[in-house]
Amino acid sequence: MLLPISALALLTIAVAVLTFLARRHSVIRGEVPFSYYRVFQGAEPTLRVLQTTNNFKNLLETPVLFYVVSILAIVLKYETTLMIGLAWIYVFLRLVHSYIHLTYNKVMHRLYAFAASLAVILIMFVILVANRGIA
Repeated sequence: MLLPISALALLTIAVAVLTFLARRHSVIRGEVPFSYYRVFQGAEPTLRVLQTTNNFKNLLETPVLFYVVSILAIVLKYETTLMIGLAWIYVFLRLVHSYIHLTYNKVMHRLYAFAASLAVILIMFVILVANRGIA
């Protein structure tokens, strides 16, 4: 489970770097004043800044549930082939979601990737609870 957890963390860090670069470039190019970033008010951010910022936020929302279920699987010693496979599927779906969000950004495609990833988390929790119970 540690490898999928690490892969998702690396994706999050990569998007954080992209967000930093987009914000930096917006200031350097004079598209957004530096003062905007103090409280995120007083100007309109560029589309790239919005996309990277929103995707970074997305990677800090429902993925928390993935981290919880994955760590529970480790602690409860339930790192089965199925759970590890589901974890990789989740990471892949989050990668797809980020790719869509940061490139052509078609909302329905993003929604499908998001919904599928959420379903995977639900399945992981159901499997874990069904096989380990609640202590």
